[in-house]
Amino acid sequence: NASSFYYNYSTIEIDRSYGLMNNKFQVTIQPYFSALYEMGDNGLVVAKRDGSSKYEYVNAKGETQISAMYEGADSFKDGVAVVVLSKKFGAIDKSGNMIIQPTYEYGLANMGEGLIAFGDKNGKMGILDKKGNMIQAALYKDLGSVNDGLILCSSKGEKYGYLDTKGAIVIPEMYYDAYPFYEGYAWVSQSKDYEDIKYMSIDKSNQVMF
Repeated sequence: NASSFYYNYSTIEIDRSYGLMNNKFQVTIQPYFSALYEMGDNGLVVAKRDGSSKYEYVNAKGETQISAMYEGADSFKDGVAVVVLSKKFGAIDKSGNMIIQPTYEYGLANMGEGLIAFGDKNGKMGILDKKGNMIQAALYKDLGSVNDGLILCSSKGEKYGYLDTKGAIVIPEMYYDAYPFYEGYAWVSQSKDYEDIKYMSIDKSNQVMF
């Protein structure tokens, strides 16, 4: 098996072992890891070795850069990665320093641009910055990643709108289906009937463009 290329590298699988290949099709890590994620934006990859229950971060040559200590770990995005220690979620920087202490029981997710989504016991989500400061309280049933400076959101999971990176509502929750913004535009729908759904294109001021 092989993944798509992320930052010029593809994760490959041979006989249930994982390695890394660059975009010149040269294998830079022979397939000997029991787990290997996609390349992060800082040149590090989440890895787990045979016989180990912990995850670490290695470079494109397979050399350990952040020691194996995590029960769970995600790829780096905008210099931040979510990790799990003692069954709780936190976040680290590219040097392995803990920037959000592992105190969150209900999950963290890297949204990009230095923002982290957190969950609470009620199944709602809020937003932290990469220092752990709260940007938005846990009010949302669904939060997307930061795309084109805006965040797809839904407080009840019924209709969707968009927030900015400070947590302010930019477009109210008025669409039954919506996609992230890309280069200033997003596809949205006000159709309730998914068997006959119609989409339109809006700009960031919520004006219908097409």
